[in-house]
Amino acid sequence: MLLTTTLPRSRARTGFLPADRLLWTVLAAIAAIVPPWEHLLSVDITGMPQALGVAAAMLAFRAIYVIVRPGARIVHSLVENGAGIVAYTAILAPVSYLCARNAMPLFDHVFQRADVWMGYDWEGWAAFENSIPTLAVTLRLAYASLLPQTVLVLVISPIVGDGRRGFSFIRASLIAGIIACAGSYALPAGMPIAVTSEWYPHWAALREAAPFKISLSEVQGIITFPSFHASVAVLIAYTMRGLGGWTLLFGVVNLLMLISTTTYGLHYFSDVVAGVVVAIGSIWATALLDRSFPVDQVEYARSQNRPVSGTH
Repeated sequence: MLLTTTLPRSRARTGFLPADRLLWTVLAAIAAIVPPWEHLLSVDITGMPQALGVAAAMLAFRAIYVIVRPGARIVHSLVENGAGIVAYTAILAPVSYLCARNAMPLFDHVFQRADVWMGYDWEGWAAFENSIPTLAVTLRLAYASLLPQTVLVLVISPIVGDGRRGFSFIRASLIAGIIACAGSYALPAGMPIAVTSEWYPHWAALREAAPFKISLSEVQGIITFPSFHASVAVLIAYTMRGLGGWTLLFGVVNLLMLISTTTYGLHYFSDVVAGVVVAIGSIWATALLDRSFPVDQVEYARSQNRPVSGTH
């Protein structure tokens, strides 16, 4: 099962687990195609090499620390988690912009009809939220909590839970991110209502033929369908399950983030539903990866500094 200690995986001498080495291989492959892809589409997103350099430095530090302090599992996990989130953000952010670089017809009418079919009234819900100032502020803060929550999960999970939870979360998020980028390319859409937003000028400019240039630090979340915010909300809550008060805290915050995604993320309700489905699929896919790399239970228990069942 994903993110648990019940499915051990073997370590190479580098200290990386096979499923995690697969993730790094996938990231490297995507990073290799981004520059020619940008050139082909006249898009220039600066900053990815520098961010990947930071991730590489963190991995190098981790490799040395594994040799010097092989028993410092929490530190190993924290550094690997940090390198993973830096690398996958630096790579997936440009990919999301490149996927938005298309002039295909918009599918807003399809998503509008889907919302009506599901009984969701976007403007009615937005009016209800705004009629209760405390609710509106709470939901706005919940929507903005994705990045802080991600950092907290990657820091807290190795300390209070299984040391592999954080990187398993990154793997599941990468799968969800790739699916979200593909969906956003295949079914491009704008927003449910014409309002001013930070991401819309970028999205609109990418749909034009003119050259587009931006730095990685200026990139906005422009994935529309399925909602990546919704996917990450489910993945964070799932990652922090079974951890007492942390489970309750992250569960409540991410429920609020899911609720806020339509109005403050300017998503159709169908975007959110699809994002939840993608998260469930990513959990399944990550569990399948874990099952593909079974090893000796004793080895894994010792690697986590946990007592081995049936031994003294």
